[in-house]
Amino acid sequence: MTVALSAPRSTLPDLRRLWTDAPAFTALALVLALALIPLYAAMALETRLFHGDSPWLKPVKFHYALALYTLTLAFCARFMPARTRASRAWRWFTAAVVVAILAEVVWLSAAAMLNTASHFNSTIPAFTAVYGLMGVFAVLLTSASLVMGLSIWRNAATGLPSALHLSVALGLILTFALTIPVAGSG
Repeated sequence: MTVALSAPRSTLPDLRRLWTDAPAFTALALVLALALIPLYAAMALETRLFHGDSPWLKPVKFHYALALYTLTLAFCARFMPARTRASRAWRWFTAAVVVAILAEVVWLSAAAMLNTASHFNSTIPAFTAVYGLMGVFAVLLTSASLVMGLSIWRNAATGLPSALHLSVALGLILTFALTIPVAGSG
């Protein structure tokens, strides 16, 4: 009697699919995660404090949050219609979101380098001028979850059970709807 052994099936998602479905969001999640290495080095070497903490703490937190956010978007992209993901409009929108996220983390890191506040900073004219633009970028980057959630909601061919389909779509939509008022209250 011959016993055939097969490799155990992984319960983790196929990571190659992230690159196929959302290459820009996947690459950005990787870049943000890898950027934590020099941020932690700066945090370890930094002797200055800003409001009692390392000035690098805020950029570290944002890198974690935005890496998780973009990885979530990359995972959920599989539930969008393939024609939407392949469209020029989606690629341009995704590129704009990536630029907005990169601008946010560069801005936060610049504030950390200067050991100053990134938000509501009226002591540095450039920061005052850029603050409004960063608000626009924050809305743009969170709008990715809204656009993706609406696309998934309308896609009857997700392969998900109806309750999970609705949960994924509403979760993404509510990410936008609940972030904007909270972030805007500053």
